[in-house]
Amino acid sequence: MNIFVTGGAGYIGSATAEALLKAGHAVTVYDSLVTGHRAAVPADAEFIHASLDDSHALAEALTSKKFDAIMHFAAFIEAGESMKDPDRFFRNNFTNSLQLMET
Repeated sequence: MNIFVTGGAGYIGSATAEALLKAGHAVTVYDSLVTGHRAAVPADAEFIHASLDDSHALAEALTSKKFDAIMHFAAFIEAGESMKDPDRFFRNNFTNSLQLMET
């Protein structure tokens, strides 16, 4: 299968991408690297450095090939920071997830 993984430069996303590759799947990682790390992306995965709030980049990535599945791990997770700036977390975690689903 050809799998599109958002947040694939984070801890859970990169571990999932690695497991998918080991299982024989093709993986495309889409990550803004705001909190993720490029070095965490498996070498055999295709990497797209872009944000989910960039509708043009997202549409281009999703139409660049046929994907069989999307696995969505992109999110801000810092609980303390979310209390200080809930609007930023809402935009990133909810609005960007909605953008992914609509695209």
